[in-house]
Amino acid sequence: MEFLFGEIKPPSNSTSINKGIVKLAEFTKGSLDLIINSYGYVDGLETYGVLIHGNEIKIFSMDLTFDGLYRYNQLSKILLPTENANFLNILTVISTFYSLLERIRSTIVTMNSSKPLSSSGHLYCRKSNSSPKKIRVPIVRV
Repeated sequence: MEFLFGEIKPPSNSTSINKGIVKLAEFTKGSLDLIINSYGYVDGLETYGVLIHGNEIKIFSMDLTFDGLYRYNQLSKILLPTENANFLNILTVISTFYSLLERIRSTIVTMNSSKPLSSSGHLYCRKSNSSPKKIRVPIVRV
């Protein structure tokens, strides 16, 4: 099971950031649904996404606390040091990723130690809307 997904965008392309966030949200939702369908729903399940854009890192989480209502939260936003004067910022980066590792471990422990509230997962998961597709509709004249 995947709990963490990542997306890297070049610093010169600021318009692709929103697409990257949506892509991560789709991956984290799909993974959360797969976990719930495989193991059943348990309170506290989360999947995570990391978006790197230039020297900026954003970390997101997806959970399903309420029936059919997915929440996609930004957990943190950190900057990688780009100059020698900012090198001590690397401690914040390391600390943030260590916190993310602990959250993932906590999610795995929750998943393995709790009794599922829903064994089928059908009470909580919601199918994603597919992209619209062009179809041909025949017109019958009377």
